[in-house]
Amino acid sequence: VGYSFARQVALENFEYYVIELSSFQLDGMYKFKCNVAVITNITPDHLDRYEYKFEKYIRSKFRISQNQYETDFLVISDDNTINEHLNFNSGKATILTFTTQNNKNASAYMENDTIYFNGNNNSFDMLYNKLALPGKHNAANSMAAGIVGDILKIRKDYIRESLTTFQGVEHRLEPFISVRGVEFMNDSKATNVNSTWYALESMRKEVVWIIGGVDKGNDY
Repeated sequence: VGYSFARQVALENFEYYVIELSSFQLDGMYKFKCNVAVITNITPDHLDRYEYKFEKYIRSKFRISQNQYETDFLVISDDNTINEHLNFNSGKATILTFTTQNNKNASAYMENDTIYFNGNNNSFDMLYNKLALPGKHNAANSMAAGIVGDILKIRKDYIRESLTTFQGVEHRLEPFISVRGVEFMNDSKATNVNSTWYALESMRKEVVWIIGGVDKGNDY
């Protein structure tokens, strides 16, 4: 989204950079260190790159934390796959968790229709249906963003406002056009089974699903 990391480092001087790192990039990461690393979930993808072994893909994802110090943070979802492979985390960062379940020990969790943030700097709550983006997967993403905002000592009012006004990115459940009452959504960023499953889960109307592309070893 926006200019590449390389361009921004070359031309600008920001206090913080927010970067999405794919497993392809993480495979070549040796010295780079995130002050705050986030793993929202790990589901099978790009298995054709990893000898069709899910465990190798998981290990690749955990490389994001490998150079972290005790003063850094690793923000992760309360996900079975992540929890079962925490031994792949070779860094030393403080771990903070988020979940769409009712787990008051997490840094962010859901109870009924309310999201609660138990931050070090801010503790606040907000209604799930006030989030700008629909679906429980976006609730989880919002929790991760809220936790990071708290780590960076952003005021809770700004965090809440951002989560209620954020418009999403292109190609991710992007409203495209409406013709005679039929809404067309562009979700071409859903490139694996699980991301597509979450997108379909968030739908509240009948769906005609148009799919295509190249198989990467997913279990349909």
